[in-house]
Amino acid sequence: MKKALLLIVAFLSLTSCKQIYDTQQEAYNQKMFSDIPVYYGNFEGLETLEDITPWINSRVTYKETDRVLSPEECIIRGQCDCDGYALLWMNIAYVQFGIECDLILVKDESRKIEAGGTINHALVRLPNGTQIAPQNGEKRNYTVRYSYHFDEVFNK
Repeated sequence: MKKALLLIVAFLSLTSCKQIYDTQQEAYNQKMFSDIPVYYGNFEGLETLEDITPWINSRVTYKETDRVLSPEECIIRGQCDCDGYALLWMNIAYVQFGIECDLILVKDESRKIEAGGTINHALVRLPNGTQIAPQNGEKRNYTVRYSYHFDEVFNK
């Protein structure tokens, strides 16, 4: 009994509630951002990665949603939030250019964050490490809280 208690105390001293919480958050994120179908829509006129954001913005406007929308749903509804933008951007980069990007979840200090939250924005990371804000095409440099490769997110 004493040994078990010492082991528990030792374990708890090596970890923290934040790490335990982050593990739970990561499991939640992985469930939310997985098995999303690739949308093989018509992406005519896109010649470079820089063309993706204006193409999306000509068809989609920002609106908060209560769940993660697939790229096809974003196009059909004509609206999505930042994770929808990121997924649509990743989808187009893959379908049009064969590039598999990462979905990254970050904490943007300029945006509201829920109490106790650690993330409040979704971006795309190119294979070379460049972070792209899909809503405006700007390059960013945030600390990444969670990262999911294309194959973890999309169901080809």
